[in-house]
Amino acid sequence: MSAGMAGARVGITAHRRAEEQAHLVRAVGGVPVLGETLRADVPRAPDGVDRELRAALAAPIDAAVFLSGIGVRLMMESAERTGLEDLLRARLDAAFVVARGAKPRRELRAAGLRLDWTAEPASTLLIRDALLARPMAGRRVLIQAFAEPPLDLALPLAAAGAAIAVVAPYDLAWPDDPEPARRLARMAADGELDAVTFTTARAVRQLVAIAEAEGIDADDLRRGGALMVAVGPVTRAALEEEGLEAHVVADPPRMGTMYRALSAALDAGAGAGARGRPVPAAAG
Repeated sequence: MSAGMAGARVGITAHRRAEEQAHLVRAVGGVPVLGETLRADVPRAPDGVDRELRAALAAPIDAAVFLSGIGVRLMMESAERTGLEDLLRARLDAAFVVARGAKPRRELRAAGLRLDWTAEPASTLLIRDALLARPMAGRRVLIQAFAEPPLDLALPLAAAGAAIAVVAPYDLAWPDDPEPARRLARMAADGELDAVTFTTARAVRQLVAIAEAEGIDADDLRRGGALMVAVGPVTRAALEEEGLEAHVVADPPRMGTMYRALSAALDAGAGAGARGRPVPAAAG
């Protein structure tokens, strides 16, 4: 990264890996302002997960994608609870099985499930490209998703003729304490932030909802001048749907790339700029 982030106040809306993001900001002299807009890794009601797993296993699977370690564990719990464990293993034995990085790979191995390939770095787009290099028309793909289907993976596969079965074992929820997100929204509207970063579309939507509850609308956020930073095209689309411009979009869509792009934008003088103002103790 360049040194251009020195002194910049960067709002971080993520729950998962928020401290890692804060470390990236501090490492180049920026000031992270933590304000998670959602809570991740909330297990869904078992009946919903069980229903999705039954539907996914009702027919043979040609490829299976596992995006998270906790998702593998919760899916295995569902398979054991419903008596589908043997069927799950049989379906995976006949499929091309992919893990998105080390965490799902570790959980798959711990569960004794077979694995063909690990995407490293952990990138959904690497998985997309690997699967699209194979014949997809008429194939059936199981995706163990986060709370929402990964559209940058599911949509291209469907366009190539694949049938997509999604199992999402956990959900996203509102933060336990919404005050940090409220403070982040107020700071963005008041011109006290240089940038606000988003790593999921849901984080965008929930920040806007939290802001609106505080009487802050999209016009207020735009006038505040903070750069709106998206980890990829799906998050960019969510910003645009909420009436906000995505000033910085990571390409490829990865967290490190996002912060390098933001640092370069700040170094080039983008944004209204809040640097040089006193930082409140609660900024983080």
